Amino acid sequence: MTDIPEVLFVCTHNAGRSQMAAALLRQQAAGRVRVTSAGSRPADELNPAVVRAMAEIGLDISGRVPRRLHSDQVRAADVVITMGCGDACPVYPGRRYLDWELPDPAGMELADVRPIRDEIARRVEALLTELVPERPAARPADDAEDGGASREAAAPGQDGGQPAAAAPASWAPDACTLPTAERPLRIASFDQFFAGAVRAVTRPGPDRLRLDLRPGPEVAARAAELAAAETECCSFFTFALTASGGGLTLDVSVPDGQVAVLDALTRRATDAARAGTPAGSPAPAGQAT
Repeated sequence: MTDIPEVLFVCTHNAGRSQMAAALLRQQAAGRVRVTSAGSRPADELNPAVVRAMAEIGLDISGRVPRRLHSDQVRAADVVITMGCGDACPVYPGRRYLDWELPDPAGMELADVRPIRDEIARRVEALLTELVPERPAARPADDAEDGGASREAAAPGQDGGQPAAAAPASWAPDACTLPTAERPLRIASFDQFFAGAVRAVTRPGPDRLRLDLRPGPEVAARAAELAAAETECCSFFTFALTASGGGLTLDVSVPDGQVAVLDALTRRATDAARAGTPAGSPAPAGQAT
C-alpha cells in the first residue's frame, strides 16, 4: 500500500451508496486517503434523496456526477469496496476487496435513505481506523493556516452537577492552533456556534464529549466545516457528526493524554451555550441550572 492509500467505492449507478461513502471518507480522512467512486452502469444524475440526506449532515454532493467504472481505477486503488456491482468489477492481484451489502436507495424516500447513510458512515469510520491507524502530528501554530479552528460544545460534568468555572482564554495547548487569547476572533466564532447550535451536552466518558445540536442543514454544514478545519489543525481530536432519527449530534474524542484539553473545551462550550439561552427560557437539557 502507498503512503497515502487510495480507496475506490463502486456501486451499480454511482448515484447513491458509493457517492455517500466517498463523501464521508473524504470528510473524515481530511486528505489522508485518496478517494474515488464509480458505477458499472452509471445513472444520469445523483439520487435526489441521497443528496438531501448528505446535506442534512453538512456534505454537499449536488455537484457530483456519476462516473463509469474503468479498469485503471481498480488498478490504482489499494482498497476496492463494492456495493452491488457484482461481476462488473474487475479483480486484480494485490488489491484488497470488500463487499458492503447495503440496500440500494434508488426510488427511496429521504426517511429510508437516512439509515443507509448512517450505516455507511459507521463502516467508513471503521475503515479509516484500519487504513490510517495513527493520526499525523499537529502542525506548529506558526505553520497552520489562520482559518484553522476547533469546535466543541457545551456540557456540565458527567453527573450533571454545578456548572464548572469559566475556562481561561488560553486553554489551547502550545502546539495547537485552537482559539487563544491571541486569536479572539476564532474564539468568538466558536462561542457563537456553541450558543446558537447546542441544545444539550453530555460526557459519555472522560475522553469523549457529545453535543446534541439543533437539527437542520445550516447547523450541520457549520459543524462539518469546523470539524474539517480542526482536523487539519489539531490532529488529536476525532469528530463524528451523526444525523439519525431527526436528531443531530457531534461527538468529540481525544486520547487519554489530552483529556484536560477536552475538559477545558467542555467548560468553555458550556459557558457559551448557557449564555446563548434566551432570557426566560429553560437551560438546555443536560446542562446545569
